[in-house]
Amino acid sequence: MRFRSREFRLKRVLAGVGVLALLLALCCGYGIMVEPRWVRVVDLSLSDSPSLKLVHISDLHHKGDQNRRDKVVRLVNDIEPDIVCFTGDIVEDERHLAPALAALEQIRAPVFAVPGNWEHWAGTDLSLVDDSCKKTGGALLVNSSAEFWDDWVIVGVDDTSTGHGVIEKAFAAVEPGDKVIFLTHSPTGIEMLDERRVALALAGHSHGGQVRLPVVGALRLPAGVGRYGRGYFDTPNGPLYVNPGIGTWFVPVRFLCRPEITVVSL
Repeated sequence: MRFRSREFRLKRVLAGVGVLALLLALCCGYGIMVEPRWVRVVDLSLSDSPSLKLVHISDLHHKGDQNRRDKVVRLVNDIEPDIVCFTGDIVEDERHLAPALAALEQIRAPVFAVPGNWEHWAGTDLSLVDDSCKKTGGALLVNSSAEFWDDWVIVGVDDTSTGHGVIEKAFAAVEPGDKVIFLTHSPTGIEMLDERRVALALAGHSHGGQVRLPVVGALRLPAGVGRYGRGYFDTPNGPLYVNPGIGTWFVPVRFLCRPEITVVSL
């Protein structure tokens, strides 16, 4: 009887290990094959009577997946935004830049963008990105600004995590009374605004951590994120939204952190 009891316990342990291994395999398969391609659209309303519909995308990290690239463009165009803001990291490798920009040019709204850290690390020709944005009616903002509607101004700072951001230059043409939408790749760029207040700040870079666990949250966040992991934050400088991005970095995995297109009503 004692021998049978030990044998039964061993079988239960082995069965439990088998179930855990199966669950781990299913989670890995989901994180690699399903969630990175499962783009969600998130709505954020910041006005009771909005006059501007803005789409925010970030961190495309295009590596040749044309289906995902084209799906993002279709989803953005279906929303019919007044303006699209892209907060950096279009590719990690220059050889993928041309197809990524070709997709960008298919967006049927002015695209205003800022560089991310990978634009600098990959040696991306920023003039090509600017040309593609201009074809949509927008521009690449590198420590600069552009008027959009009436008193709306888009201010874009170059990537602060790599030391290229110059806030004073970015805001040089901003007038008192302008309603400012501030674009920064790294979320902590908002902390460089000092006493300036903006109608909306948009950032990316964090990828939301890519892998998040219940209760624990993100397992890892890159430098330049600070406390702004993903989503909406009230800050002393105005509302900040951190988009978890479209693509992946380091490992092609997302878990409980779907790629996102954010629709902001202002």
